[in-house]
Amino acid sequence: MTRTALFVTGCVVWLAGAAVRAQGPAAPPAPWRGAGPTPCVGADGGIFTCPPAPKTIAIRAGRLFDSKSGQTLTNQVIIIQGERITDAGSGIEREDSRRR
Repeated sequence: MTRTALFVTGCVVWLAGAAVRAQGPAAPPAPWRGAGPTPCVGADGGIFTCPPAPKTIAIRAGRLFDSKSGQTLTNQVIIIQGERITDAGSGIEREDSRRR
């Protein structure tokens, strides 16, 4: 091999080694200082905005139309988790009626 070929081969090997070393574990992020929402850290060390926790909401409906039976139902409760309706059914008794 000529000197030029050895030099080029050495450069390629050195660059390949540098690329492999650059893919090592990422440095941990700086300590959180409380400015803004708490960030999430991925497995690769990248930082992104955390998705909000799904909220559960109960809506008390005075009247609710049941399309399956074709009737209007009273005292119904609708449960929403996140962005989906997860349950609907008869309402909860009033506290004073349970005490009797």
